[in-house]
Amino acid sequence: MAPTNNGGPSYGFIIIIFIVTAAVLISLGLRDTGPSKFKRKITPIISDPLSSVTDFACRNGGIGFNGACICPLGWSGYQCDYVDGLCGGEYEFDFVYPGMSPDPDPLHVSPATCVLPPDTLCCWRKQLLDEKATASTTVRSLAALHESDIKNRKFDNYNNWNRLFHIYGPWSESDKQMLSYLVGTPRTPGPLRAAKMVHPPPALPQVSSSPELHFEPDHTKAKRTRLAFVIMVHMDPGRLGGLLESIYSPDHLYVVHLDANLNHWQTQEARTTVEKYKQGNVRLMGRRFAGTWGDISLVYMNIACIVELLQMDKNSASPWSHVINLSIYDAPLKPIYRLEEFLAMEEHKDRNFINVEDLGRNDRRQNLHITCNRVNTRILFPNGMQACGGDTYAEDFQERISSASNITLVNNWMYLIPVGHEHTPTVYHEGSQWHILSRAFAEWFVSSIESVEMLFSFKFTFIPDESMFQTAILNSPFKHTHINNHYRWINWKRGNINVLAEDKDELKRTNHFFARKVIDPKVFEMIMTEVVPAWK
Repeated sequence: MAPTNNGGPSYGFIIIIFIVTAAVLISLGLRDTGPSKFKRKITPIISDPLSSVTDFACRNGGIGFNGACICPLGWSGYQCDYVDGLCGGEYEFDFVYPGMSPDPDPLHVSPATCVLPPDTLCCWRKQLLDEKATASTTVRSLAALHESDIKNRKFDNYNNWNRLFHIYGPWSESDKQMLSYLVGTPRTPGPLRAAKMVHPPPALPQVSSSPELHFEPDHTKAKRTRLAFVIMVHMDPGRLGGLLESIYSPDHLYVVHLDANLNHWQTQEARTTVEKYKQGNVRLMGRRFAGTWGDISLVYMNIACIVELLQMDKNSASPWSHVINLSIYDAPLKPIYRLEEFLAMEEHKDRNFINVEDLGRNDRRQNLHITCNRVNTRILFPNGMQACGGDTYAEDFQERISSASNITLVNNWMYLIPVGHEHTPTVYHEGSQWHILSRAFAEWFVSSIESVEMLFSFKFTFIPDESMFQTAILNSPFKHTHINNHYRWINWKRGNINVLAEDKDELKRTNHFFARKVIDPKVFEMIMTEVVPAWK
């Protein structure tokens, strides 16, 4: 006779409860709840650990990975929303920046307006550098792991991501959006997920950084190349139509980034302009960044646009050779086919054109900067750095990792890892944010775990758009491709660098291909009708 149930739970129900409880306990045991529980080697517990970057709404500087949130020290919980201990110190905002005018109103800046809670910056630093936060073991493990992976070029190794997410936090929503472009999804993989080896060109001969320009009299006979353009629109979208028309060719690709701070009507105006180009080679960026002067967001939007341009012709039989970044107030000084001809020349085809002018502005990378209420802000800890890992952390930290030659300090907050296989200290460089980059370098930059780590090491520096690409190129296998010229005309001789009508004769003579700061529409029209035709 079958057993009867006299009102108690059935055996089947008890078994189900046991199985569910065991599964939950196992899941919690595998889950990485924060940096202090760093594991040197991990095993994915979900089919696509990188999907957690966008799928998990981690707060307070946390980031999703492998089915859980990696939380800053002092925070825990499913979304890093539970305070389990204070680790930071007192801090204050500072707005004393050279050239910042007018000074921002401190009354409008508060921790609640910052892209990250300021105290989590202190906490994250402490969990890496403070002996009491088990940082010594963590850092040495991360360094050893990187030492192995960089040699084996394990781009798809999830331990690389585990290391990167633990070191370069805390993570803002802008940081996560940048990661989403680089990683993509299994169905539409980004360049880092579908990484490949990118080989730099062979040794190139030395060439002048300011050569005389000699073009084919009949430009139809000249060798030409296909180009890609990044156009960043932070204001005045009514100027987009004129700029696009002045540089447009059906052979080229164009990606337009509209700053997320633009209002609905400005966005719609730019969208209407782009929709006039029916061939599909002009595209608006879908996911947009909110740009702030002096902030890493300006670098992110540039890199995201490069990722988009690489996706647009990844199967092309004639891929673009160089990418040029422009702002809404730039203007070409020559017909675009002259730039095609110039970059197709044998001495220029594999080159990277960017200004490097090292002025020793160490304050840009020695202080901590974040954006609060759309103002780039320096955070100061009046009581020193003791609360965030120690006053003499730099010497202690360098001593602790002395056996890991692949790590070098870059500033008081982050450190970056040299690019390539040469374990030499990374040298910081600066210059201008405007450039003409080769496709080979662009592909390498967005598909190399080393360069991406370098990118995130600049998150809290000041004006990283004037140092990121210089540092990357000159510490990479592409350093021999650099030419110290961005081919932009800028009048630094007067206090006002805006292009004026009186500059016409000099614009006609210059070797540069673009002019910066053409604010006046009448001056733009003068350039189109009187300067550009001089080079036809």
